[in-house]
Amino acid sequence: MTRRDGQSALISKAVKQWYSFYEIQPDEASSETLCKAAIGLLEQGFDSEDIATLLIGKYVGKWATRINAPSSNTVH
Repeated sequence: MTRRDGQSALISKAVKQWYSFYEIQPDEASSETLCKAAIGLLEQGFDSEDIATLLIGKYVGKWATRINAPSSNTVH
């Protein structure tokens, strides 16, 4: 497994844990937001368990993954 594959697996695991926690079916828009956030957290040195916990705390439910504009960091 390459480093990139390992990182993809960590991100995927964290995002799957988010979906499982909120009992939500995966969708493209939520996955895109969660993966971008997870990549940022991974780059800061967090592991998949920490990333999942941080995603669950920041994005509370499906509608929290929707942002008002692509450049916005505000979660609504």
